[in-house]
Amino acid sequence: MSALKQRATTSKTYAMDICYTKALADAKRIHRDDRKFYMYKINDVFTSISEFEYSMTPAYQEKDLEEWNFVNGRWRKSIKQ
Repeated sequence: MSALKQRATTSKTYAMDICYTKALADAKRIHRDDRKFYMYKINDVFTSISEFEYSMTPAYQEKDLEEWNFVNGRWRKSIKQ
């Protein structure tokens, strides 16, 4: 009888890392169903913020947020003007 291999999984609601590239890659995977998220830097740590969290918390500085949208199967960074 063979043993069943199970992988431990956790459900992340946001990405957080010191490395921007790793945090962004995690955020793109986590927020794929949301189709929109924001990247924010808090005390030298990059984190992702869902659109819902952003709408409920007015404390985020607009100039420090990066908006990412899932358009035509690709993630696109919004350019603020």
